[in-house]
Amino acid sequence: MKNQIIYFSVVALFFLSLQGCEKETTAGYTDIVYYADLQLVGTSPMIVALGEPYVEPGYVATEREEDVTDKVEVSGSVDTNTPGVYNITYRVTSLDGFTKTVRRQVFVLPA
Repeated sequence: MKNQIIYFSVVALFFLSLQGCEKETTAGYTDIVYYADLQLVGTSPMIVALGEPYVEPGYVATEREEDVTDKVEVSGSVDTNTPGVYNITYRVTSLDGFTKTVRRQVFVLPA
């Protein structure tokens, strides 16, 4: 009787251990996260003479080695007729939802 209990216990443990070996699914999950890269062309800060036009030097955005510059949102403005410090903000969001923001300072100074 004792041998039968040991035998059934071993068999039960064997089958229970197989239940824990089910293959896990990772469908819909990813470990790779992509971020957009955003670089300003030209200098920051920039100096513009009072009354002279502000010419945007540009910016370049990439994600996964592809150009996504057309997805950059630009906010802010420069009034070159009023001395001061102006901030231009550039923002791009990756396909994974991560946002990269950079700023350019523009100083409008008397000549």
